[in-house]
Amino acid sequence: MRQTTIEPIRLPSGTSLVIVPDASAPATVVAVSVRISGVELRRQPGVVTLLARMLGMDSQGRTPELLQRDVDAFGALGTGYDGNQLSAWSVSPPTEEGLIKSTQTLLMNSLAQPRFTDESLEQARTDQLRSVALFEEELVPKLLLALRARALGTELSVQGDEASLRHASVADVRGVYTRFCTPERTSIAVIGKFEPDVARRWVEISLSVGDWNRRAVGMKEKLPVTESIPAGLRDQALRGTPPGVAALGVAYLFPGMSNPESRADWAALLVLDAVLGLGKACRLFRLRDTESVGYEVRSQLLPARDSTLWMAYVLGNQDPGVMKAALLNVLNETTRKPIADSELLRAKNLLLAQHTQQRQLVLNRARALAWAESSGLGAAFELELTRRIEAVKRTDVERVAKQLFSGNPALVRTR
Repeated sequence: MRQTTIEPIRLPSGTSLVIVPDASAPATVVAVSVRISGVELRRQPGVVTLLARMLGMDSQGRTPELLQRDVDAFGALGTGYDGNQLSAWSVSPPTEEGLIKSTQTLLMNSLAQPRFTDESLEQARTDQLRSVALFEEELVPKLLLALRARALGTELSVQGDEASLRHASVADVRGVYTRFCTPERTSIAVIGKFEPDVARRWVEISLSVGDWNRRAVGMKEKLPVTESIPAGLRDQALRGTPPGVAALGVAYLFPGMSNPESRADWAALLVLDAVLGLGKACRLFRLRDTESVGYEVRSQLLPARDSTLWMAYVLGNQDPGVMKAALLNVLNETTRKPIADSELLRAKNLLLAQHTQQRQLVLNRARALAWAESSGLGAAFELELTRRIEAVKRTDVERVAKQLFSGNPALVRTR
């Protein structure tokens, strides 16, 4: 991947296609990413998650039983939604037959020709309600979800809640599909043992059925402006948490990937996150190691076109006020205390090792390429990520830290 030069192809319909021939690939993978604007979906929480489930259930000419039969015959099929992008992928044997079946089932039968029926919606709703019920029982996911909503100033839930999921109709799901699942919002990555023209031919054949190539271009996207977290925002108390466990989370906003400057700073932001929250020698882990604050301290970086979100949380048995003071002190210290060369080197080495490990799987590589192209970073960024991380300087990380932590934080805690 590091030595491969890839130029994304813009198909006549507007769909972006990234093809990576790999003679060593143990499988053929097709991955799709569709840009979904979180800002525009604040009034419909959970609907895109239902859409993601329905895309893998039913399609024109393929009942759920026939789709399952097709998938069982060649490999695996999956769909998902992370709050920013709708994703779908298929894995098949490393043969042209596998490529044909994979592209046809994923692109023709699932993406381009979904069938929205009451039966498939009811099944998707049942599955998602079960998922939400399990999700609500876990403290950390619940905390991070509340942090995300708090920072973005919305009650938007990626998962949806019982009321929103039960209220969603087939027309709601179809409307989201019609609005967002359009060629110009869609990126496709294909990796496997094949010639590039063969892969392109089967992708185009699969998308030529139905109206995908003739779908109208949606409204032109406006460049989102990151809305700052209001000053003096009171801490939000998390309800329904298990007794005996204290939790505190903090979130900061950074400009999204639609901003050229933030795209240029993405590698530095990754390194900053590693300095703070990756590995047992990171700054946040010292809260547990040397100050006995909390028994779990972690960070999470969620990039998006609208607003990138950086979050950190502490779990422990101290008073949340004590954990808040200790956590904010470490973050504010990052803007004052220079980052040592040893910290920078450790963070880079961990990031590079993590990246190498994650890209061992062909599925992860394809999904990362599709995500990068769809998010605005570009597939070339994913292919050059190792070099870009290596090029990050200490001054780059310190500058990004000052930009990130100069904003107001959103805080969520247990009572």
